[in-house]
Amino acid sequence: MQPLHEAGKLGPFFIQLGPQFSGNKLAQLERFLRSLPKSHLWSLELRHRDWFADSIYQNRIEAILQELKMDRIF
Repeated sequence: MQPLHEAGKLGPFFIQLGPQFSGNKLAQLERFLRSLPKSHLWSLELRHRDWFADSIYQNRIEAILQELKMDRIF
């Protein structure tokens, strides 16, 4: 991946979580996201309904992603 990154040809890495990954795993997800290399771009897709509809989980993950400069895929 490094040659693609250095050549400016590498887009964001796509992280897709399964529909069983619910909001009660937010702390685990946050630790994982914070452990990712800052040298790459990241996009996250969440599919469990806990992450939608103005839930506390949606608000918190949006803040985390904004802080880490990561995108969310809907």
